[in-house]
Amino acid sequence: MMTQLVYAGGILIFMAASAFFSGVEMAFVSVNQLRLKHLSGLGNPKAERVRELQEEKEEVLTALLLGHNLSVVGAVCLFTLMVYPLGEVEAEWLSTLIMTPLVLIFVDIIPKVIFRHEANQLIFTLVDPLNIYFKISRRVAGSLLFLVRRLIFSVVPRGASVKSPYVGKEELRHLIQDGQAEGLLEPHERRIIERIFEFGAITVKEVMTRKAHITSIDEGATIAKAREVFKRSGFSRLPVRSQDGRFIGILHILDCLFEGLDAPMAPHVRELVLIKTDTVVEKALIELRVRRQRMAIVTSSSGDALGLVTVQDLITL
Repeated sequence: MMTQLVYAGGILIFMAASAFFSGVEMAFVSVNQLRLKHLSGLGNPKAERVRELQEEKEEVLTALLLGHNLSVVGAVCLFTLMVYPLGEVEAEWLSTLIMTPLVLIFVDIIPKVIFRHEANQLIFTLVDPLNIYFKISRRVAGSLLFLVRRLIFSVVPRGASVKSPYVGKEELRHLIQDGQAEGLLEPHERRIIERIFEFGAITVKEVMTRKAHITSIDEGATIAKAREVFKRSGFSRLPVRSQDGRFIGILHILDCLFEGLDAPMAPHVRELVLIKTDTVVEKALIELRVRRQRMAIVTSSSGDALGLVTVQDLITL
């Protein structure tokens, strides 16, 4: 009886380990790269460790796959030993009939679904154990990758290159060109995809509204004046200027709906987000999302206002 309990406990441990490897693998490839890059830029130590691991993506994924498979094999072997007293043939059949659905559901499907949905939170929670495991298994994973590449070299034509299974940017560009040539992509669809590639290189200076074309309102204006400017411009948000011409905040149209016409507008002015001209679009978009704002003033390196950018400007390049 005690032996059976030991086997059962070992099976649970192996299955939990396998579920961990399976889930972490999914989180590792599903984490939001924009958020990861932003947090790493802010000096978040866990984000930096995740990015360091992603620089060795093939080795890490090989190590996770190795741990997953070894854990599954361990669980199946222990289950077979646990039911072996019933007979050799019966043990083999029971192992197949029972362990296959258990592994499929509780080790593969459920962990992958959960970790994919919560990838951005779980990868930071588990990056330290993942890092420790990878340091332990790095040599084995590297050796396996070396053997796999040698096997591939033995079957591919001499002189042919063995590429990473991950498709790079240039390969995607060629696929897009081929897709349009074969009629699978419309010209406007190709342009949309190409703009996605350029997303990380475009700065807010290229998409902002210049200072001379900004519709704004003076800080001393009344609610009546604010409503008039909103109606005339058609905007739902307006930058607010001080008496010396500096931008000091943002006014939202909703703040003007339930106030008297003669009431001052100043108490409703919201915080202003400032973004440098050389900030790339993706970073500006993350900044606005984190600050829960839809608009920012673009400034020079010396702090002078040069223009205005909205979320719509950033996503409709």
